[in-house]
Amino acid sequence: MQWGNIVAGIEGDIEASGAVGHNPDWLFGTDDNTHIYAQGSLRGRLGYAFDNWLPYVTGGLALGDIHTKFEDGAATDSKSEVKAGWTIGAGLAYAFNKNWVGQAEYRYTDFGKVTTVTDNTDPGWEEHEHIKTNEVRIGIAYKF
Repeated sequence: MQWGNIVAGIEGDIEASGAVGHNPDWLFGTDDNTHIYAQGSLRGRLGYAFDNWLPYVTGGLALGDIHTKFEDGAATDSKSEVKAGWTIGAGLAYAFNKNWVGQAEYRYTDFGKVTTVTDNTDPGWEEHEHIKTNEVRIGIAYKF
């Protein structure tokens, strides 16, 4: 929707991800690994159009397919879950013509804390990982 120079809309995405976090503890010989295999979002977007430019802000719901693994020697504990979180960002789009648009965007996403119960590695202990990402996205789109 557009009202004068103000542009508002809803945007969504889903993608495979190769994001990996690795946190070895050299003192105790343990290792924490976190992988985000897929993620997506549903966001509002608000911008101000002038000439061919559109600076905008965006934010909303994020979902991530998150897998954690805790290793202590040969023993391992793991957990997989789809975790809801939030995302916020800003970007700049440029219309090359009426059909082609390029954009660059920064987004911060926070999935909150994932807790892995360590029954095999350290019975009675829990490992907590706070999952968050910082992303720079560059894209090109064709409008029909």
